[in-house]
Amino acid sequence: MEKKTHCKHGHEFTPENTYVDPNGWRYCRICVRNTAKGHRARWPEKMQTKRRKSQDGLRYGRGYDRNVQLASQGGACEICGRTDCTWGKGYANTWHTDHKHGQEGTHRGVLCGNCNMALGKLEPHMDKVIAYLAKYAPPKGEL
Repeated sequence: MEKKTHCKHGHEFTPENTYVDPNGWRYCRICVRNTAKGHRARWPEKMQTKRRKSQDGLRYGRGYDRNVQLASQGGACEICGRTDCTWGKGYANTWHTDHKHGQEGTHRGVLCGNCNMALGKLEPHMDKVIAYLAKYAPPKGEL
């Protein structure tokens, strides 16, 4: 049996336009993209939730639920205690799941954008940061 050269919508199966899944099925990338675009337009909340849960599962482990994590922290950033952030796009006013970079399945807590950025920049140098703060700390009883 000879392989088809075009998908059912007439797009040619070229190396750039063909996706082969792990089971060996061939798909037309243009048709897959158009179908996904239609699904996102019809059910934006469902598609966003599905994608986010999939990404969270890959990054932090299958059983991870960011809302449960945030609730276990009292709905506040674990470092500064801020409570007015939301999940979504943006940076400073959104919640972020803190994790060890480069290690799949590691989540430590939920932080506000400011604490997440500060921790990300300082974490590799934490010993030096603590030594610096200790060096310039006021003597006990002098505050």
